[in-house]
This record gives sequence, structure tokens and C-alpha cells, in this order.
Amino acid sequence: MTTLETPAPQHVSLRPGPAPVAAAGASKIAVVLALVLAAVGVVAVRDAVIGLGWASGSTWLPAVADIVDGVTPGGWLIPAGVALAVVGLALMVVALSPRRRTVVAVRAETPVYLTVDGIAKLATARARDVAGVVDAR
Repeated sequence: MTTLETPAPQHVSLRPGPAPVAAAGASKIAVVLALVLAAVGVVAVRDAVIGLGWASGSTWLPAVADIVDGVTPGGWLIPAGVALAVVGLALMVVALSPRRRTVVAVRAETPVYLTVDGIAKLATARARDVAGVVDAR
């Protein structure tokens, strides 16, 4: 009968992973932009279905193209361009800003994190264990 020797247990050092962080600020903006792009896609598919003759009705995209084609440069164009540039820069700042930390690292051999609420609950529980403490919040 053959027996397998198990290796001696070794102390494995765990490298702490990245601390949990809040969702990126750009994710909310990305959802709105995704919904707008989905709506544009629905309009494009609708016009394609009408153009192929699978449905009846008038197409919307040529009407929009005619409206845009008739636009001439005016006094409103420069302020609108500046406003769009400012909005674009603001979106860049939101997208590149670091995400907010939601936890605090606990000193331990393994990576452990506590939320601020968890720390408050732990402190409350420890305070209630102290002799003479009537109530803790």
C-alpha cells in the first residue's frame, strides 16, 4: 500500500487586495448617455424599417437633417460651443476623479475592511460591555 506524504503546512502571506470604493461618478452620466444612444438607435432602426417598406409612415431622420442643413452660423453658435466645451471638461473631471473610499482597513493578518457604520456598531457594542455604562448609541 502506498501512502502519499502531505507537505508541511506553510505560512502563506496574503497580499491585501484593493480596498472597496464607491461607484465611479461617471457611471451615472454613462447610464444617461447610454439611454440617449439607445433612443437614437431605436429611431434609426425605425427609419430603416420604414425605408425598407416593412412598415408605413414617414421617416424622422431626413426631417432632422433638413433642419440641421438650414442652420447658418449666428451669434448663438460661439456661446453654445463654449458651453459644450465646459460641459465636456466637467465630464472629463468627473470621469478622471478618484473614487471615494467606503471602508477603513483593519489591522489584521488578512485583509479586512469595515464600513464607517460597522465601526460605529462595533464601538457601541464595546461601550455597552463596559461596567457602569447604561446606554450607548
